Amino acid sequence: MLDCHAKLGDYLLTRKLGTGQYSKVREAFKEADPKKYAAKYMIKTPDLALNKTFLDLVHTEATTMSQLLHPNVVRLYEYNDKGVMIKKSGKERPVIYLVFDLITGGELFDYVAVSGRFSDKLARHYFRQLIDALEFVHGKGFAHRDIKAENVLLGDNYELKLADFGFSAPRTGKDGSGKHTTYKGTLGYMAPEIHAGQAYVGEKVDLFAVGVLLFIMVAQHPPFRKAVAQDGFYKMFCQQNEMFWAKVGNGKPPGTFSPTLKALLNSLLAFNSALRPSIAEIKSHPWYNGPLMTPEEIKTEFAARRAKVELEWKAKAAEALAKKKPKAGGFCPHPVTKSSKSEQETAIKSLPIYKPSVFTQTVMFSVEEASDIIKKMEQYFTEQLCEFKVCDKKYKISGKYTTFEEDTAINVRIEKADEGVNCIKIEKVAGDKMEFLGIFNEIRDMLTEAKMILA
Repeated sequence: MLDCHAKLGDYLLTRKLGTGQYSKVREAFKEADPKKYAAKYMIKTPDLALNKTFLDLVHTEATTMSQLLHPNVVRLYEYNDKGVMIKKSGKERPVIYLVFDLITGGELFDYVAVSGRFSDKLARHYFRQLIDALEFVHGKGFAHRDIKAENVLLGDNYELKLADFGFSAPRTGKDGSGKHTTYKGTLGYMAPEIHAGQAYVGEKVDLFAVGVLLFIMVAQHPPFRKAVAQDGFYKMFCQQNEMFWAKVGNGKPPGTFSPTLKALLNSLLAFNSALRPSIAEIKSHPWYNGPLMTPEEIKTEFAARRAKVELEWKAKAAEALAKKKPKAGGFCPHPVTKSSKSEQETAIKSLPIYKPSVFTQTVMFSVEEASDIIKKMEQYFTEQLCEFKVCDKKYKISGKYTTFEEDTAINVRIEKADEGVNCIKIEKVAGDKMEFLGIFNEIRDMLTEAKMILA
């Protein structure tokens, strides 16, 4: 029987999936129902009541998603702004909650950033699914306004699922003009007209963000930091387009940016929104209609990417355990003995280390005590001049990095992965994903140098 932390309506809550500034997400299920869900809940506190902006985002997400039933959009099953959570102790807490499909494949971004760039055939497969989802959303009368790699998830069979509709709005705009004026989105994906403070068309800014995402899939990095004149790469893109493509193609395999792909990206990322294509024009574009991977090839590709990461997790944990000195009278579980590489790999694969409900790649393993890891993180955050908060009972430390344009907030959580092994789980709470991955790499390097994890 799963360890249930609380009850939320008809749902029993189990393991934690993520944390935000005001919200938490847990895996959930109903009794006598094999299906698993993701329950996002916010405990009603004075701080939450005062944050009207956040509450508006939750209500917008629920209102929009309740009208969207599409295979490439995350499904909302329930929204309750007058919910009650019953904790294991019997204590009741007033909450707001939403219940979604549990999407287990992880974020598309992580596969690109950590496992490598996508081939044209693979990128095209997901680009087409994203365009299908967006066509449906627009057809229902909404603009998403926060298309980005973190909001594109992968389901059980690695199918695309568009998520997070907190910034969505009716295509007609507040005044019925078809224009929006609110400054919404994520900096690197925002169209130039938003940065300029101009009224904008929701569908056009969605397609600009889709262009950024397509570029990231094939290049493994964004095309520019911000679509403003002060950004050297976007200025080059607009004024010296051939030089831009020469610069971003430098060091990449030949053919990374084919002529048809460059033509599509040039139109999607155009400074003038009127020059961006409609979805119908995208669907008739030569690159869009190029060859695709079969469903079997997709599963094989992602199973291999995922297996490689999981094997690396287990190899690091097994190696750490083998080097750990056993206590007097004790023993070291899962020792790695001298054997063939294939025998070692077979032994490593059998280790029951870290079985998350949702696949993630920003994890590390250590045989050090959780309290010692937390102390090391306190020292690191202090040296980085970060605000941080420690939760001793849960072996968690939260830090906030202040950067030039926006803050990046993270959680570092220590969880038991196996007997004698701790999993160090790094989560992004707020901020830019590229900044977050840079922070993750810094933390990994710091812990490696301190000999708390293996390189």
